[in-house]
Amino acid sequence: MNLDYLQTFITVVEKGGFSKAAEVLSLTQPAVSFQIQTLERELGEKLIDRSSAKIKLTPAGEIVYKYAHKLLKEKGRLEESLAKMSGAVRGELHLGASTIPGEYILPAILAKFKKDFPDVDLHLQIEDSYEVSKKVSQHEIDIGFTGSKFSTHPVIFEDFASDELLLITSSHHPLASRKEVSLSQILKEPFILREEGSGTRKTLQEALKKKGYSLDDLNVVMELGSTQSVITGVAADLGISVVSEWALKPYLKTGMLKSLKIKNLPLKRKIYLVYHPRAHFSHTQKVFLDYCRKLENSKL
Repeated sequence: MNLDYLQTFITVVEKGGFSKAAEVLSLTQPAVSFQIQTLERELGEKLIDRSSAKIKLTPAGEIVYKYAHKLLKEKGRLEESLAKMSGAVRGELHLGASTIPGEYILPAILAKFKKDFPDVDLHLQIEDSYEVSKKVSQHEIDIGFTGSKFSTHPVIFEDFASDELLLITSSHHPLASRKEVSLSQILKEPFILREEGSGTRKTLQEALKKKGYSLDDLNVVMELGSTQSVITGVAADLGISVVSEWALKPYLKTGMLKSLKIKNLPLKRKIYLVYHPRAHFSHTQKVFLDYCRKLENSKL
């Protein structure tokens, strides 16, 4: 059995289609179809129900999907064990990150790591903080980075970087000339909120709770699924919001947005390194963890 074909099968399932999988794998769609058909012939079972518009696994497909992950992990461990004998750092790293670390902190770190260790293949999924910690807990990704902790998942949250949420308005908003505003003023303004599962939303929710308020007390006009969409909405005067200082730097320089503090409402938080407490880390994964810890100690 060609293990690369198993990876193709996993990608088709997780991306929800042959064409999307082809884009991710840098293959043609006919090549993806050929690999899946070959896998089905070798196993003597149909894996995907092609009568549905959406990707739907057959009972056999469900079983293969489950074991494919395990087989590919074992393949990775074999390669890592052989690499460790020679002291080489190579293999695959499957990472997950929420928006702020994934889009604003990790790219430079991963670029430097790749330069130092060119034989490592890096894979990064961007999800909300809840999904990242969930996937780490289920061993779907090796290491995660989130902007919030979730007690519902049995994972380790280790301090990695510092962050602060700042209130943002458009440059010509009535509050834009101020450096600080009261919470009572914020409650009256149209507010753009991040979606459920977002670390930014959870941090704001917890800060409000300490002051005797909830998200329901905000005048929420819309909920959006990304930091970029929130920034765009605020710049278009659809409302105000709170956003990570990591994401704001380029926009504050252009004068597109203004940032303010909310009086007596601290919105500082940690960015966390997330991993499973019982994970059997490969040599490469350990090297990457040590690499990140040294960056944290140097305050990035």
